[in-house]
Amino acid sequence: MAKRSKIIEALKSPEKYPGLFLFVITIAIAVAGNGISNLLLDNVCTFLAEKAPNPLGKAGWQIILILAILLILALSITNIFGYIQRLFGKRLPYSSKVKPLAPTESCKGLIVFMSKTPPTKASAAETAILHHWRKPSRTISHCWIICGGQESLDCASLMLRERLSEQDKSIEFFWGDRTYPNPEDDQQALSLLLTINQIDDPNCIRQLIEAIYNEATEKFGLTENEIFIDYTAGTKSMTAGAILAGANPDRRLQYIRSQYDDKGQFIPGTEEVMEVDISYRIQPIGGRSM
Repeated sequence: MAKRSKIIEALKSPEKYPGLFLFVITIAIAVAGNGISNLLLDNVCTFLAEKAPNPLGKAGWQIILILAILLILALSITNIFGYIQRLFGKRLPYSSKVKPLAPTESCKGLIVFMSKTPPTKASAAETAILHHWRKPSRTISHCWIICGGQESLDCASLMLRERLSEQDKSIEFFWGDRTYPNPEDDQQALSLLLTINQIDDPNCIRQLIEAIYNEATEKFGLTENEIFIDYTAGTKSMTAGAILAGANPDRRLQYIRSQYDDKGQFIPGTEEVMEVDISYRIQPIGGRSM
């Protein structure tokens, strides 16, 4: 049997002949580089000089080509793309900002938390709903009301029956004991009426909102960007769950900001809807996307 070439052996088993392997690879890279150089700097530039003459002729095209290659290399190893995106106002992959929601900007779907509000006072949920229901747009068509216990549910019933009766004719509300399959556990159902334990579980809130998004997109044809999550009336744990669910760049978060006087008293009529733009993709330990 013919003896196998040491060069082939070195390519197949570099650990046996490391010196020979490095020598062969170096020669191969040099030959390939020389070939590419001849192709680009000689043949291509000669062609360009003939088709598009410039004062420096072929040398001018060689300079332009070298500068272009260096620029591509610089772009690939720096964050200059991020600066370009900022310059033209495009959304960055990872960013966050808070801004007032324009009066003309509305949504088709809204997820709100219902607080335990006295009957004579407008709740944060009501303020959020009215913002997206205002004339002339009235684009909102679906609203999910998450209630934290029976008292919160009673307030939601009162709000829909007495304070939002006109809007109730044009908006489909989901509330109470309406249930959804848990997107992370087929054996568990989630309800818009939270139990005492669920109120303090951010992960449960996140899963519930994920289930709502599934219904909104699959059943009602809404896109994620057409839905707002208003976390104003939520507890700290509920707010944490809402932000975890809404941190995806395609989803939108909002809260109601109010003004107070020197004595810390709320000033009626000063409510303002603020959009929280959090463009992050949250990943749990282990690397699986949420």
